[in-house]
Amino acid sequence: MKPTLIALAVVGIACSCASAQSLYQSGGFESPRFAPGTIDGQDSGAWSVDPAAQGNHLVVSGTTLGANPFSGTQMVRLNGPSTNFSWPDITAGVAGRTAGNDVIVTSTRIFIPLASELAAGANGVFGILAYNAAALNMGGIRVRVSDGAIFGTIDPDGAGPTAFGNYTFGAGGILARGQWHEIGFGLNIVTRAMTLLVNGATLFTGTTSQTVALNLTDVDFISSLVTGAQPASVLVDDYSVVAVAVVPSPAAAALLGLGGLAAFRRRR
Repeated sequence: MKPTLIALAVVGIACSCASAQSLYQSGGFESPRFAPGTIDGQDSGAWSVDPAAQGNHLVVSGTTLGANPFSGTQMVRLNGPSTNFSWPDITAGVAGRTAGNDVIVTSTRIFIPLASELAAGANGVFGILAYNAAALNMGGIRVRVSDGAIFGTIDPDGAGPTAFGNYTFGAGGILARGQWHEIGFGLNIVTRAMTLLVNGATLFTGTTSQTVALNLTDVDFISSLVTGAQPASVLVDDYSVVAVAVVPSPAAAALLGLGGLAAFRRRR
């Protein structure tokens, strides 16, 4: 199983759109690139899963768990009966990025279902994590289904009492259930600085202590079960990975076409 933040201030100036590079855009998980069913092997083989052949990350269409897709007609359902990952390979894009575009900005929309849409006692944590073959998981952002609490993760594979070194954020880090939200982060793969972003606002900044060269290979969707709980699910849409020189302001993010960084206003 793949083991799964960071000192970078958000810069409130527009990035140069010409210098930004799209490393992967899901296109809303729409047809013909995606079809309903397991995400494994979809988009002409771009997507992989771990454990191999797991079928818990699924492209779905129409209304699911009380939500319509954020955009288009399809989205992805992450089911959490165990810890599962899915991702597109961005190794070549990261290695071939324009000089200076060292910040890899990843974002996605996430819908946390109401309790009425899930089994009694259902709980789990879901989100996105940066991965590097040499350093393993570099950190990321996840959400707990039972209460919408956000977890920022630093050095999950380092020494410590648990598998994940988590930060929680009190009342300021709670997402409402039954709504679409946007979660994301910018990871500088040279300085190891990371900024967590939620609905267009900076939630947290920090620095990972990983010291190896960060040749980022993928940013994964992760789903996992909370111990003793019933399996839960969330929905995700509009996954985006872009290489830029600095973390963009919300206005600049909109110009860059980053679904997850512009100030979030849309509601279903």
